[in-house]
This record gives sequence, structure tokens and C-alpha cells, in this order.
Amino acid sequence: MSMAKAKKRSRNKGKTKGVSLPPAPWDMGPDTPAQRHMKIVESVEHIDPKTGKRSNPNNVKRARRVDMLEVYHKRGVINARQFSAGEALRNAYEATQKSPPAIKQVQVDCSPKPDHAISVQTDRMSAYINLSRHIRDEDKELIDVVVLNGSGIPGRLYKGRRHQLGLEHLRDALEHLANAANF
Repeated sequence: MSMAKAKKRSRNKGKTKGVSLPPAPWDMGPDTPAQRHMKIVESVEHIDPKTGKRSNPNNVKRARRVDMLEVYHKRGVINARQFSAGEALRNAYEATQKSPPAIKQVQVDCSPKPDHAISVQTDRMSAYINLSRHIRDEDKELIDVVVLNGSGIPGRLYKGRRHQLGLEHLRDALEHLANAANF
């Protein structure tokens, strides 16, 4: 061993430290700015059916994403009926984005028949189309941005002082959807 290597090793000796992480009994996923965007950490509470008392004895936490539709509902911009209509539309849209069910994994010794997978996809599309046909043409872009994509009121449509007009337009569009779809 050369003298330079021996000296190098001796200089670094004692300077390395172990990495210590804060105690986190529940994994909340990565802690990056992109992962924290629109994510809330909330307590998982158990509700006793007899007393109605909420408890969380193990201090369990859960992380979940919140979209702007839910934020607008919590702030009182839209009411519960409008939120239900928007949520139903969003859930129907997200169902169309899912892949067909994994029915082929169950089939072992038979020829694959895609009829079931196709009928599931057709049902999903039908549910979305039945709700989306109630959206007026002037509301489509706003509904697409806020309800389907989970973003806020688009700034290019309602910038600055016009933001309040955008909130009123969203309220009116969801009210129309709720009335037309019988929510």
C-alpha cells in the first residue's frame, strides 16, 4: 500500500456520519415539491358507531391528493349538490382512462374472449357520455380544466379581477349539470 493511500484513509477516518431519518411510522411517499403539490396529510380517525366519538389511538396518518373541485367545495364556492355532480362527472371520466380488467389472467385453458373487457369499457364510456352530454358548450372548457383535470380557474380566461366571474361561471355550470343530471 502506498503512503498516499494510507494518508487519504486516515484523513477521512472519523468524518463519515450515518444518515439519521426522523421517526416516521407511516410512509407518506417521497417528499419532493412535485409530490407535495396538492397533497394533504390527515389523521385517520375511527368513529365509534355507538357514541359517535372519533379516535385515532395509534396516531395513523394518511396522505392524499386534493383537487380544486374539493377545495372550492370546502371554501363554500360550490355547494354539496354541485360538488356531487362534478365528482360524478370526474369519476366517470377517470373510469374511462383505466385499462380493461385483468380477466385474461383468470383464463387458463380457454381461448381468450374479449367480449367481457369490451363490455366493461363500453359501460364506462356510456356512463361518462350520459353525464357529459348535459354540459353546455360555453361551459366545456371550464369543466374540463377544473373538474376533469383538477386545476383551478384558468387564468387565461379569468385573469385578475375577472377571477370572481370564473368562480360564478363554475358555480353556474355545475348547477346546470346537477339540474340536468338530476343530482
